[in-house]
Amino acid sequence: MVKTENNLHQRLLTARLPALPQVLLRFLELSRREDAGLDDIGRLIAQDPAMASKVLTLASSASRYQNQSPKDLLQCLILIGLDNTKTALVAESIHQVFDSFVAGRTVDLGPFWKHSLSAAILAGRLAKATGYARREEAYLAGLLHDVGQLALVSTLPERYFNVFSENYDDSWLANWESLSLGLTHAEAGAWLAGRWQLDSYLADALLYHHEPVERVISAHPLVRITWLAHALSRDPKTDTALLGLDAEARLRVQDGISEEVDKAARFLGIDLARKNADPTARAELAETLRPLALSGVQQAVPITPDREILPRLQAIMTAAQSLYGFGYGLLFEPKEDSLRGRVAWSHLSRLEELVVPVGSDGGCVGRASASGRLATTWDVDHPALILDDQLCRALGSEGVLCLPLTTGKPAEVLAFGLDKDRAQTLQTWPLLLESFAKEAAAALDISEKEAEDEAGIPRDQLRRIVHEANNPLSIIKNYLQILGERFEGQEAAADIALLNGEIDRVSRILSGLTVPVAMSEKPTGRKIELNTTIRELIAFCRDTGFIPTGIQIDWALAENLPAVQVNPDILKQILLNLVKNAVEVLGGHGRIGIESAGPVFQAGQGYVLMRVFDDGPGIPAEIRERLFQPVATHKGGEHAGLGLAIVGELVARLQGRITCNSSETGTVFEISLPLADRTERPA
Repeated sequence: MVKTENNLHQRLLTARLPALPQVLLRFLELSRREDAGLDDIGRLIAQDPAMASKVLTLASSASRYQNQSPKDLLQCLILIGLDNTKTALVAESIHQVFDSFVAGRTVDLGPFWKHSLSAAILAGRLAKATGYARREEAYLAGLLHDVGQLALVSTLPERYFNVFSENYDDSWLANWESLSLGLTHAEAGAWLAGRWQLDSYLADALLYHHEPVERVISAHPLVRITWLAHALSRDPKTDTALLGLDAEARLRVQDGISEEVDKAARFLGIDLARKNADPTARAELAETLRPLALSGVQQAVPITPDREILPRLQAIMTAAQSLYGFGYGLLFEPKEDSLRGRVAWSHLSRLEELVVPVGSDGGCVGRASASGRLATTWDVDHPALILDDQLCRALGSEGVLCLPLTTGKPAEVLAFGLDKDRAQTLQTWPLLLESFAKEAAAALDISEKEAEDEAGIPRDQLRRIVHEANNPLSIIKNYLQILGERFEGQEAAADIALLNGEIDRVSRILSGLTVPVAMSEKPTGRKIELNTTIRELIAFCRDTGFIPTGIQIDWALAENLPAVQVNPDILKQILLNLVKNAVEVLGGHGRIGIESAGPVFQAGQGYVLMRVFDDGPGIPAEIRERLFQPVATHKGGEHAGLGLAIVGELVARLQGRITCNSSETGTVFEISLPLADRTERPA
């Protein structure tokens, strides 16, 4: 029995846990969005036990090398990184479709998902009701408490499929698992939690959630919370005295749980009324993966100034391993009348000594190059040559799959090591392999000049910069959300909400950099109160220490101003740039003023006026001549003179006007912003 259990443990390590196709579809949609950050991905992962388990597996592997032990899903995502998370979960989606999960049988995950999510929400609420500080940990325990069932149905589909598909009594199920498998799903889940390096109390919560109540009455609070969350999800009338909660408190905890789960289901496109698995969602997942599976190739390829092939080849090989389950591989290039290998990894360097003939004498590599068609070492019409055997041994694989990159003959060939079952599965997706070959060929030899933005920065590079900048912003936003919950109802909560809003604004500004905006385009604005925006910005600048204590800031805001029609993010960016410019000019001492006035009518159009002024030394004449254009600044330091240029561009995008008057006694900027009701006339 011990030997069987040990073998089962090893199989659990490599099990691919099934996720709902609808959840994977939602994830794939997010993975294509450049503005999707850790918070978006994290919220989705927190709704599905299988995806959460994959993230925990990745994080436990990464933590061994970084001496960190993540405590919750957010920390796991921070440790892994957004790009690695996306690549890994896209790979899981591909494998789920390729492998026709559970030997061609469709698993109905709807009831399991509903129970797990209900338990997760209940656990989080029970933690709050009882004052348990680690609410995220409680939520995770509730989400994963039955994850052992997913692991067993993946590892032992023939024996566990029917059991998983039926809603058996908990006691009967645990007894059957112990007698038939030598391991219950609670034990399997706890063992996996240990491998993921989760806290021992969390592993205990998974292990003991089917124990009699008498056994858990004095256990750690997390164990009791998880036990009760599972029980309440099964029977809403379960007594909550285990946690010292009366019937009234139980009702408060349960209030709206069904609605919250239904809301999540609608968001993900899950029909909870359907009794069987949704074949439409699975088919849609397969179709969605065809083009998306390829994006990992081009996205993984690094930007190299001189088009170096080695880092590009390494990226392609890594993407192939992650996305399709390929083993090690190499590229064969035509050299005169033969093919020569080029390797991505140094331990395969001796393969570059091989000279492979084009054609059948060159084994599967030569055949693929000559025909322009896929070839493997298992092709029945072509017995394997010694060359094929050498490739298999060098790549440490059962066989080799050779993928021509072009239709020209002889063609360049990617040769990958892999096992026979995987090769047969992949060959049922010929269009996908063909598209992958085209993407790989394009990544290895890109002849077209990469698109540049107006500043001369490659747009692909700009997207990556913005993407990386959004990651720490997402992390900060998540922690602010946690702080907001901790300080709920206190004065600090308002400050946290303000910071949250500013981070959202920064993220939107960064995302806008990747989209070319013509100066003549009409911005998407809405009605806002100018005075409210000014007050919010002043509060933000004061509370964050943006304005030094030696600088006085005054404001005089006209009453009963009509609303303006502008983009509030752009307006705040204009104000912040002008205030920042004034702070830098004043050098720590002086006065800044902000005024509003109006309405006024210029050339038949109605506007509200906003003035920002300071009592600094004024703008030098040579700067005033080219105001609102990028010029060398007189402020020194790291400034690039872009602040006023940005302001000029943003005002134009708002269809407003800006003027400047400056002298030795100070500077005044006056901005005219269009009224929401252009026809309004003064009384």
